[in-house]
Amino acid sequence: MIRERFSTADDLFAAFPAAAREIGVAPTRETPLEFVAKLRASRRIAEAVGFCAYWLERRRAVWWACQNLRALQPTAADLDRHALDAAEAWVRQPEERLRAQAFEVARCAARPTPATSVAYAAAYCGPSVWLRSSGQAEAVAFVVDPGLAPGCVRGALMLAAGRLTPSAREDAFRLWLDEALRLAQIA
Repeated sequence: MIRERFSTADDLFAAFPAAAREIGVAPTRETPLEFVAKLRASRRIAEAVGFCAYWLERRRAVWWACQNLRALQPTAADLDRHALDAAEAWVRQPEERLRAQAFEVARCAARPTPATSVAYAAAYCGPSVWLRSSGQAEAVAFVVDPGLAPGCVRGALMLAAGRLTPSAREDAFRLWLDEALRLAQIA
C-alpha cells in the first residue's frame, strides 16, 4: 500500500510550483500513483522520474538518488564517492551535523556533478542551512525552500542521465522509476 503525501498530482504541483516548470507536464486531479502510471504508459518516463523526486519523502528521495547514481557510477571519482557518502550518512542518521557535512562537501566541490547535487539535496532537507563566513567563526543562516531538495534530486538524475547513451538512458529511467515506486510503497 502506498502512503500518499499528496492526494493528487495537482496538490504536489501546488506544494512545489517549480516542479511543474521543471517536469513540463500539466497537473491533474489523479493520485500521484495514477499520474506516474499515466506518464509511464505515454512513454514519458523522464517526466515520471522527475515527478517521483518531488513525490517521495525527502530523505527517501535522497537515498533513491544515491543508489541510482552508485549503480551508474561504480568507478566514480573520489569526489563523487565522497559526495554520495556524505548524503548517505545523513540518510542513515539524519542529524544536523551530517546535513552540514553534506553541504560542505557539495559546496567545496571543484565542479558540479550529479553526486554533488545529491549532497546538496541532503543539505537542503532541513529548514535552514548555515554558511560559514570565509575563515571566520561567524555563520549566516538562510531558510531553505522546501522544493530545493527534490529539485536537486531531480537535477542529479537528469544530469546523470544526460551522460548516458539514449538506450542506456531509457533503461536507467525505467529502473529508477521502478525503484521509486518500490520505495513509495514502504510505510
